Amino acid sequence: MSMLSTGKIYFTTDLNSELYNDISFFIQKKANENKIGVNLAANISNNAKEKYKSENLSNRYLIFELTETPCSYQCENLFVPVYYDYVNNECRGIELSESRLPNVQIFFENILEHELISNIIFELVDGYALSEEFIFYDNIKANQFCLTINAAYKSTDKYWNPPIKINIL
Repeated sequence: MSMLSTGKIYFTTDLNSELYNDISFFIQKKANENKIGVNLAANISNNAKEKYKSENLSNRYLIFELTETPCSYQCENLFVPVYYDYVNNECRGIELSESRLPNVQIFFENILEHELISNIIFELVDGYALSEEFIFYDNIKANQFCLTINAAYKSTDKYWNPPIKINIL
């Protein structure tokens, strides 16, 4: 199943083109340091472009898409392994000790340290179902990201990836 891991990085103020480019390089550097891929603005995948097609470009935020590597358009391997208890029909969550999800959390922690970044809206959805019905978590700290994603997975009794939306401070 294809998943989309997207969102918006909000700035504390409108950025001029030089600052916008500088912060884009900063975000890319932090993604590389954490061994995850990140596509920014016009470089997001076609599925992500479809999701944000009604968005106007803004100097107040930057649309992003997380991927497994800089040369991949997929993100599934950032959110595995997920374990299910098939007997009790419940999700036990993501095994963080075997997952790359902590890299994503550190990435968010790193970029939120930048003085021009105020918050991040993160969304995880099935790539083919661009639903607006999310499990929503408002105003979590970046260091709670893994626990929040795990809680969302555990809250479902289905064998699918829950649509998640998080406001990260």
